[in-house]
Amino acid sequence: NMSIPINGNRTNITIKTEKEIKEHAKDRCVYGICSRERGLLRIGQTIDLPRRFYEHISKLKKEEYPSMKQYLKGTAQFGTDYYFVLLAREPEKLSGLQSATWRYYAETKLILEKKTYLKGNSHKGKAIVTGDNLIPIHVQKEMIQYYHNIEV
Repeated sequence: NMSIPINGNRTNITIKTEKEIKEHAKDRCVYGICSRERGLLRIGQTIDLPRRFYEHISKLKKEEYPSMKQYLKGTAQFGTDYYFVLLAREPEKLSGLQSATWRYYAETKLILEKKTYLKGNSHKGKAIVTGDNLIPIHVQKEMIQYYHNIEV
């Protein structure tokens, strides 16, 4: 029954240009990918925001995210058809383990809260709720059912 607070670190900063990506280069955070018409599609976390954004842009162009194909086509343009949003910033002065724990916890909490496990945080029709692909999907499903009483 422990909880790690993230509300004090929440933000809602829209990022639609490369300049804005660079402005937030040092942010260790949880972020989202949003489409113009469907809102928040996918949530992730990173300690290297520019690298992660460029990876997403490249993978979206190549349609390497199976769960995102129904929302964004490879011709979608960053800043016009989709954008990023910085959802929460990691608190300062955390140890390495605290830092990683905070990001994974905040990512999971926001995936559940925003229900992106039904959209871009899914794989082959199965919800992915922890953001950690090392945890098998059936274990993630058990976790979401046990801790949150959500049937997926």
